[in-house]
Amino acid sequence: PAARVTWQWTKEACNILSDQQLSRGTEIFNNYAPKSNEELIMGYGFSLFKNPSDHCNLALGAMAVAHINGVLSQRPASTPLQHAALDIEPSAVKPDQVADLPNPIIGVGWVRLIHNNTGEKEKRPEYLFSPGFLEQASIAFANAREHGRGFMSTDTTLFAGPATRNKLHTACAIAMILQKQQTDLTSSNDHLPRWPNNQRQFHAARYRRGQLLILRTVTDSIVTSLRFLAGLDTSWLRDKRLLRLEHILKAGPKEFLIDFRAVLHVGCGTRNAEKIRQQMLLDSAFTLWLCGIWLWMPLEMKSENSLSDRPALPTRTADWLTFMHRTYGDESKIGQRWAKIPASEEGRSLAESCCNIIRAAASKNPRSIYNDPRADGDRLLWCLRVIREETFMCPDLEGREGDENDEIMLFLD
Repeated sequence: PAARVTWQWTKEACNILSDQQLSRGTEIFNNYAPKSNEELIMGYGFSLFKNPSDHCNLALGAMAVAHINGVLSQRPASTPLQHAALDIEPSAVKPDQVADLPNPIIGVGWVRLIHNNTGEKEKRPEYLFSPGFLEQASIAFANAREHGRGFMSTDTTLFAGPATRNKLHTACAIAMILQKQQTDLTSSNDHLPRWPNNQRQFHAARYRRGQLLILRTVTDSIVTSLRFLAGLDTSWLRDKRLLRLEHILKAGPKEFLIDFRAVLHVGCGTRNAEKIRQQMLLDSAFTLWLCGIWLWMPLEMKSENSLSDRPALPTRTADWLTFMHRTYGDESKIGQRWAKIPASEEGRSLAESCCNIIRAAASKNPRSIYNDPRADGDRLLWCLRVIREETFMCPDLEGREGDENDEIMLFLD
């Protein structure tokens, strides 16, 4: 296996020439090198059981690739993207070797399982992404303010280091890509013979089983980590910066929550998070919530001279709201700013719908925090923009199948 050879390709043949002296009659072996089952099947017509080098290829969409290329084209030439290409074997890649690897195919990578050879039971499955893929994905899923807040070129795992909105968005997006590949592969299996009829079908079936094992294991591990952060298993350990609809329905001053739930009941016909999710009204719910906390804590209340006697919002929420104000513009200039910024017809329609909901709710309770002339179409359009920039789609964390169970989450970054 350690023999040095030279490969020569001609129109007639592929020649392997030894670079060292060999005695007559010496048995010569061809070393296949670490390869995935897909490569072994395509190149040699066989596969390996429990192949330690097996991996699952990943690809981002065309729009994501175009965005990545646009970002990378603006990088200084002195700081090239340095990470592994798809044809580098995953078993041969180590984080400290990333700088020596060639540039990748943009938007393409792989994920593989890290096999435990110690004989000890792992607390949770481990997996490894190709160096550079997470960085590219974090570029693709970054919002306008998230420069340098995602993964680095040497990162190969999702949940190492401090959490950021971009990192969590990337983890959720990758989990949903893996789920889609798993669904497609499972569907294709339904049209195949139950038992292989020949060697080719046998190795193809082994390849598909290996792919499903990787996809299921990595997806389950990502969802388990997200469940932990969201507090679904251990609520007292959850990251309180990560908000689901259930969280915003419970966090905040009692008086604010009464008004917010009343508005939700008018707009969605329910205050139940699960029913709101099923009706696909999460955008509206989060937009109404943001408008409410903005009205509850106008920025002048940050002044020491404020005379308001309202209970304060949670400090984390108040600080995030102030940061959103600085990031997305001065609310006193909303009308002027948005008059110049084109919004989609769908966005304006949703903002107007939220405005009508607020008016209807305020007519039933004149003392509601939402009964405020500042809660107009421009304000709701601003809130909708912030929500769509700051929230991200998350796979269902309750173990249910189907895209209709996906939800949006907010990270107070």
